[in-house]
Amino acid sequence: MAKLPFMQFYPADWIQDPQILSLEAQGAWMKILCALHAASERGRKTWFTRDIKQFLGYPEDDRALYLLNVLSEVADIEARDTDGNMCESLTDACEITIISRRMMRD
Repeated sequence: MAKLPFMQFYPADWIQDPQILSLEAQGAWMKILCALHAASERGRKTWFTRDIKQFLGYPEDDRALYLLNVLSEVADIEARDTDGNMCESLTDACEITIISRRMMRD
């Protein structure tokens, strides 16, 4: 799929879906959406846990994991342990995959 120089933004979706989130979580989601748009598979990206924590600006604590738990209200988030098995908790995860349903649909 060719890289688009822009990201489609749907104000009605933004007003509806993320409004249940705190302003901090909304900002994290917008930053993640930009990364998902630039990902090799648009709309889906896998990070090592330490990398997503760094990306969100919380490399030394679990605030990023808290935000990802909150973001599970608007995104599909998959967590895998070191053996590649699905995890129930993000704190047990080695890799975290975040999926934007809208980008995958489009």
